[in-house]
Amino acid sequence: MAKKRGAESRERLVNAAADLFWQKGFAATSLAEIGAAAGVPLGNIYYYFRSKAALAEAVAAIMAEQMQAALEEIAAAADAPQTRLATLVDLLSHSVATRTERGCPIRRASAEFRDPAPEASARAAAILAHLEAWLTNELSRIGASPSEAQASAAKALILWQGGIALAEARRDEAPLRRALEDMRELFGEAARQTRLAESAGAPLSVEPGRTGSV
Repeated sequence: MAKKRGAESRERLVNAAADLFWQKGFAATSLAEIGAAAGVPLGNIYYYFRSKAALAEAVAAIMAEQMQAALEEIAAAADAPQTRLATLVDLLSHSVATRTERGCPIRRASAEFRDPAPEASARAAAILAHLEAWLTNELSRIGASPSEAQASAAKALILWQGGIALAEARRDEAPLRRALEDMRELFGEAARQTRLAESAGAPLSVEPGRTGSV
């Protein structure tokens, strides 16, 4: 029972830290605030985490797990890459309001953890790299060449992150919603180009010595 309570307290601390770091920023958030939000006495926090930087590492780990779980759920629900990509855009659309209000928690963590918690910063940045690799793989499965898939995946991330930044700056959801629709169109265009090449009997664009898979 005590072990279960300890695990629950740790989870509450991580969730509270994630929310406060996103809302207020790492530097502006105190351990006392995190403890109060989690319902854990300040002195007890050090039983679970030796420092605020250690909490940042736990927050980055949770964000990575959440992204991985989301991508696995998308993959389990459909095999067709076009469907997976469309489902991802749908999923990102669900967070438009919070991203407009607070920005991107992953980007903020990567930037704000850099000096006080470099390992946490690197892990947060790796989340976006992982998403880009996932996008590249799905675009390759559609039939894009490796270079085309990589370029489109990078463009999709730029659209998403740029849309979030502009939406947050303007306090207006419209830029992010437009960016997500542009992502949807980008993925749709990749599929259309593949269908056109196949219907014309032309080989798909593949770099010399490379296959279309990642």
